[in-house]
Amino acid sequence: ADIVGTSTGAAFWLGGDAVLQDCTASENNTGIYVSGPRAIIDTCQVSANVQFGVFIDGAADALIEGSGIKGNNTTSAVPGGGVYLLNSQRTTVRENDLASNAIADVWIQNGDNHVIIDNGIGCPTSILLQGTIGTNNFYPVSPGAGANDPHANRAHNASC
Repeated sequence: ADIVGTSTGAAFWLGGDAVLQDCTASENNTGIYVSGPRAIIDTCQVSANVQFGVFIDGAADALIEGSGIKGNNTTSAVPGGGVYLLNSQRTTVRENDLASNAIADVWIQNGDNHVIIDNGIGCPTSILLQGTIGTNNFYPVSPGAGANDPHANRAHNASC
């Protein structure tokens, strides 16, 4: 059964080793907030949140997969977006449908060793790197750099 969180500050707040599956997080300030290591977010629908869809804050080894993370940051008056990785390490974002998130579908700020693969994204520019970024982040994008990689993220809009 779906777990639903709406109209709160953060619909779901995950600590270390947490697993959140089959959830819906919409119309919150932040859909899912992760502050502990090894959290797993699987098959969730995260949309229409005012600031962030999924916010990984200073955590390591998180996994976000098989989810729809769309239309977050409903007001561009505040920073936000789909998946925000702040001061985090080794997050894997794979096989998600990411689109129409203001600022970026995936925003990495001060982090390293992230793997962003096999996602549908808004455009190749929907992955934003900011701050101190290590060289070991992997995010092939098609069209663009990495287009021939079998795990490249695919733009929803061919005219990007």
